[in-house]
Amino acid sequence: MICRRRPKRHKKRGRGATTFEGVLAICILFFIFFGLIQIYFWSVNQLVCDYSAFYASKGLSLGFDYNFVYRGARVAAMSISGNALQGGSSWSQMAEKYMTYGDSSGVAFEYWRPSDSNPYLEIWGPTPGDNAAVNVRLRNAPLLDTNLARPLGIADNPDPTSSVSTFNHSQIYLED
Repeated sequence: MICRRRPKRHKKRGRGATTFEGVLAICILFFIFFGLIQIYFWSVNQLVCDYSAFYASKGLSLGFDYNFVYRGARVAAMSISGNALQGGSSWSQMAEKYMTYGDSSGVAFEYWRPSDSNPYLEIWGPTPGDNAAVNVRLRNAPLLDTNLARPLGIADNPDPTSSVSTFNHSQIYLED
């Protein structure tokens, strides 16, 4: 029996289309994944701003002094206030110390100082005798990276903001 050799066939070299499509698909999936993480960070910051404004308006409606209302709003927003610059070893110790002694307690967070370019936790509300809204906003929030925001069509970072209207019910029952 005569054995014939089959001629070797050379495989055609691929042009890299499959590799390119795979890399493109991975890039799109990473873009979606990291975009969802940014949306999650914004949602958590918005939730904390909502809680802080609610907490402050609750104190205001119960007739607390405006300094305590302001301190309560700051304590409620400690988790989005950046790194602790001074204070205590635990969050509960820092919250108790700040609520008791205020600014003289030595408790300070990174975003509590006013700034135009850096993040700043802004809390403003009614003046004494006024029944308006308590507002909490995290200005210049470190949420979306500009390289990620530009392709999404977002010109400015969306600042998490919350506003809660309240009425000082203690004025009905308490006399000045």
